[in-house]
Amino acid sequence: MKSFAKFIGRLSFSGKMPIKPLVFGLYQSTTWEERQWNYAKLAGFLVLFILIHGVQMTIGIRALEFESPVWAKVVSAFYAIANFSAVLTQVHLGYRTTRFFFRDLYPRVKRSYTEHSGTEVAIMHIVTLGGQIIFLSQYLWYG
Repeated sequence: MKSFAKFIGRLSFSGKMPIKPLVFGLYQSTTWEERQWNYAKLAGFLVLFILIHGVQMTIGIRALEFESPVWAKVVSAFYAIANFSAVLTQVHLGYRTTRFFFRDLYPRVKRSYTEHSGTEVAIMHIVTLGGQIIFLSQYLWYG
């Protein structure tokens, strides 16, 4: 599961932009209060994202039942699979961060957090919004 989550994390989805600094903040927190606050923020985001992606996955599965051409069914299947993969990755991330939160471990080495470059952000937005637009247009056309 860890290798699957890493693979999904390497893909250009814009949902990882708000989650990455929260995970980094949790792992780099040095006091119990800071750790609690960072975990609460991260858990809130993960629950929200799991719910949103779960709904999107359900919509993608429901779109497979439409009377539509094969290409539209392929788009719907990719949409459902992408959202299912995002849900699995977020559940796995939630599990790992919860396990870290309840252990009394603190990082030995401080790592520096690097922001995404402008090009990476643009690619993430293009991939995510492009997929949403393509799916929603065929969903509204055939649904």
